[in-house]
Amino acid sequence: MMQVIDLSKQFEYLDLWYESIDYICKTAGDLRDNYSNLDPIEFECFTAVVEDNTILCFSALQVSPDDWGTQIGRCSTRMWIHPDYRLTGMKKFVGGDKFLNTTHCLPIQIEKAKSLRLDCIFVSREDNPLGFSEYVNLIKINTGTEFTMLSEKYNLFGVEQYVAVSMLTTNGLTEWNKSMEKFKV
Repeated sequence: MMQVIDLSKQFEYLDLWYESIDYICKTAGDLRDNYSNLDPIEFECFTAVVEDNTILCFSALQVSPDDWGTQIGRCSTRMWIHPDYRLTGMKKFVGGDKFLNTTHCLPIQIEKAKSLRLDCIFVSREDNPLGFSEYVNLIKINTGTEFTMLSEKYNLFGVEQYVAVSMLTTNGLTEWNKSMEKFKV
């Protein structure tokens, strides 16, 4: 039976977490550094899809006051999907629960962001703006939350990225412009 857990709060699943990190570090090649030092407790919400004592997918909601202020969150950060559950070769995201992150993880992160009274949340991707645009559409299909792709790239943690933002409050745009202007490329 599939379940969704929050590894930042549900410590009884840490053994599964460490098994996943061990697996990732052995198989992920260059990307293993993105995951090897992750600590779920450092995130506001770290959702994971679990089935048969295996983590199939995870991603997190990150709030980083030192980087972009207290009212902005980054969701779907550090997303990972087990290779057996990745969908490849698709030209269009059509929605549905086969998309583990947008169906199971993101709705919990979005609700957590709202409960924290964040003004806005964003998702980002380093490359493939067309694929990212399709992903943003998939988020709306599977969560009902609309993200708007921005035309400029942002330098986040030393990497230029495409960004899509969802305003959660009427103050969202003001807060975004005030806090994120310095990151525009």
